[in-house]
Amino acid sequence: MSTMLNPRKAFNFRISFPGQPAMPVFSCQSVIMPEETVEPVEHGLGNSRIKTAGQYIVGDATIERIIPATNNQTSRDVNKFFRDWQRLAQDPIVGGGTDPLVYKHIVLIEELANDGISVLNSYTLVGAWPTKINGREYKRTESNNVVETVDLSTDVVPYI
Repeated sequence: MSTMLNPRKAFNFRISFPGQPAMPVFSCQSVIMPEETVEPVEHGLGNSRIKTAGQYIVGDATIERIIPATNNQTSRDVNKFFRDWQRLAQDPIVGGGTDPLVYKHIVLIEELANDGISVLNSYTLVGAWPTKINGREYKRTESNNVVETVDLSTDVVPYI
C-alpha cells in the first residue's frame, strides 16, 4: 500500500532578493501575482474607431503568511524588515522617502517541492517595494505567529 504525499507543503514559497546577499530570505504560504494590463486606447476618424495599445499597467503582488526561512531569524525580524523597507519608500516621521533606486528591489519568488529544496516554478518582480503591511495575528495557543500579508507594488513582471 503506497502512501500519498502532499505535493504542496504549508510554507511552499521562498522569497529572496537576487544580487543582494545581505537581504534575508523568507518563506510564505501564498502568493498572488500582480495583474498585468495593457490599456486600450481608442482612435477614430468619422464614424469608425480602432483600438491600439496604450500603457502597460502592473498591479500589486500579495504574499501571505510570511515566516523566516532560516533559524537565525524570528517573526519579529520579518515584521521589522518589511516595515523598515516600507519606511525607505515613505517615512512619516521625516516626511519623505529615499530615492527609488534605494527602496525598489528585484524579488525572486520560488515555488518549492515537497523536499523544500527543489524549485518547481519561479517568478520575478522588478521594482518591487511594500505598499501595504497587514498586521500579525497573535494567538496564545499557537507558536506560528507570522506577518499575515504584504502587498508589493511592482514595475514589471518579466515573462520567463
